[in-house]
Amino acid sequence: MDSWDKTGTDNSLTVGFVDVDNYNNDKGSVKISGQNYWSGDLSLIKVIENKYNVSARIYQHDGVMRRVDNRFTTRSSKGQKFCTGGGRSSEVCGWKVTETKKRLKYSDGDVVQNMTVAQKNSGSCVISGDSGGPVYTVKSNGHINAKGIISGAGCDSVSDDGECSDGWDGKCTVIFTDIALAEKALPGGGKKW
Repeated sequence: MDSWDKTGTDNSLTVGFVDVDNYNNDKGSVKISGQNYWSGDLSLIKVIENKYNVSARIYQHDGVMRRVDNRFTTRSSKGQKFCTGGGRSSEVCGWKVTETKKRLKYSDGDVVQNMTVAQKNSGSCVISGDSGGPVYTVKSNGHINAKGIISGAGCDSVSDDGECSDGWDGKCTVIFTDIALAEKALPGGGKKW
């Protein structure tokens, strides 16, 4: 694949406002003020008070909700397996980390830095509108360990509208920011799960 695509966002609902952001829409990743390293593709959202109930849970397929009870405290390594939970694609599992700490160029020219790349060889892919969704592993008790945040995606072949369709049965790629990097980069310290 020659280029990557940002997965975009669905602006149909406002739950809060961006408090800290390290993405410039004309460039890609930028360093957060006061930091000397690239921290992937992140936004910290301040949720509108008294309007939404926020909890450490992931909504998956068919209205299933799972509790997030921990997170990875180290960066991803090659071979690790995980699932994604996109706003449009819902739960997609079978991903395997292939590269870490990568600098990548999206098809619109934006460059993201310090990203993790993973692939899967069959089934559904992450699609447009999944950006910002969770990357996670499912424990034997059904609870979740947070692993990262979706940034972009790609596949071997695209449909007429330019995205990997849910029915595509080929190699898919997902690009994400590790949760350990996000926790280090964003203000407020570690989240109590």
